[in-house]
Amino acid sequence: MQAANRPDLCNKKGQDEVRSCSVSGQRPFLARIVPSQGENLEPCHSCLAGGTIRRRVTMRYLNLSLVILFVGVFVITGCSSLNRTLMARTLFVDDHPELSEMQADAILNGQIMVGMTHEMVTAAWGKPSRIETIEANDASKQWIYGNYFVGGTITNLFFGFEGQLIRYEVNYEPTHANGGSIAGADGSAGSVLLSGNSGLLSKDGTTSP
Repeated sequence: MQAANRPDLCNKKGQDEVRSCSVSGQRPFLARIVPSQGENLEPCHSCLAGGTIRRRVTMRYLNLSLVILFVGVFVITGCSSLNRTLMARTLFVDDHPELSEMQADAILNGQIMVGMTHEMVTAAWGKPSRIETIEANDASKQWIYGNYFVGGTITNLFFGFEGQLIRYEVNYEPTHANGGSIAGADGSAGSVLLSGNSGLLSKDGTTSP
């Protein structure tokens, strides 16, 4: 049999032949159709090159697909978490008709205000990072939002003896890295950004009347 009659074969020295890759991405293999004495089979360079190119293209498409998949999962997860938070706030407001209009709007917008109970604050902001029992003239509980070890904005909420929010304090704690620290917004470390007992307070430390 001659290689010219077989379009899927690569001719090598007239009689030694290499079969082309029949499946994309597979390694080419040798096939001796008409073996000859003393001849050595050698791989077909065109088959090898073609297989390498096909594998590279396949890997590029695979990598691109994985990137798109991970981005999609990240976006969907973020949106799902946000939707769950908004739904929980809405359900809380619907289940508590005794809330004033200002309190209901604040909770739906993720804000808190003096006079709110533990339950209301949790509905608006979620659970605190830490709860401490304190001995103060006007407060018995201190709720802390933020992480002192990570640094950044740390919010302290003070609750009175009847379990209602009476005041708040927003601090800036330095971020420690390699033994150093980043100063606060006013140039000092551990500075108090604001404190008060009125208005609406967002979790990022901003206030509104």
